[in-house]
Amino acid sequence: MGVLYYVIDSSRRRRKPRLKYKLQPGNPVWLPEIGLGIGCERGNYAGVTREWLYWYDQIGQRYLTPQEQIQQQAERAKLLGEKLRELGVDPDTICP
Repeated sequence: MGVLYYVIDSSRRRRKPRLKYKLQPGNPVWLPEIGLGIGCERGNYAGVTREWLYWYDQIGQRYLTPQEQIQQQAERAKLLGEKLRELGVDPDTICP
């Protein structure tokens, strides 16, 4: 197995690297052999807001980070609980 791609995110680098790299246009950049895109987007990770690299699917939707997935599931569970209560069902009695 060889290395198909490597990504260098050096937009703030002050010194030029010794090797020459080819800048790929687009955001995200599609990597067909692995079926993923990689791009940068402003986000928050570990309390730090800045440009981060993220993975993208074939239609350009960014994959959620594990923390974002947990937050999304918690919000969904909260909304479902509220809807059940509106319908007269106590969600705490459904699953012990």
